Amino acid sequence: VTENDPTQSIMFLVRGEAKVTLLSDDGKEVVITLLDEGSFFGELALLTGEKRSANVVATSECTLFVLQAEDLYRHLQTGSALALAMLRELAHRLRTASAKIGHLALYDVYERTAKTLLGLAERTERDGKPLWIVDKRPTHQELASMCGTSR
Repeated sequence: VTENDPTQSIMFLVRGEAKVTLLSDDGKEVVITLLDEGSFFGELALLTGEKRSANVVATSECTLFVLQAEDLYRHLQTGSALALAMLRELAHRLRTASAKIGHLALYDVYERTAKTLLGLAERTERDGKPLWIVDKRPTHQELASMCGTSR
C-alpha cells in the first residue's frame, strides 16, 4: 500500500507481518508501527475520504482480507461489535502516536532506543526476576527507523 493512493477498502492482516512507514523526499524511512496477525489498516483514508496517509510494507508473506467501503459501512450500521473494536484500536493507536511524538521531542536517542526496545519486548520472569525478551529482533536500520535516528 502506498502513501497518497486513493482507496475504497480496509485491509485486515489474517496472516503475516507488515510495517507502516513514511518516506522523506530523500528516501529516509520512519517506521510508524509494526502490524501482525489481526491488525487492520487503511481505515484512516476510508473514514476520512482522503488518500492513504502512509505506506504499508509486508515484512513476511501475508494473507489479507480486503473489505470494500460500502461493505464496511453496512456492517458498522448494524451495531456490530466491530465498530467498538475499531474505536478501541484507533484510540490505542492515537495514545501510542502521542507517546511517540513526546519521545521524539523530549528524549535523546539513547532513551528513545531503550523505550523502543521495551515496546518491542514481552515481559516474563526467570528465577522470580523480571525479564524482557524481544523475540523478533529488528535490524539496526529498522531500529533506527523506529527511533527517528540514523543507524
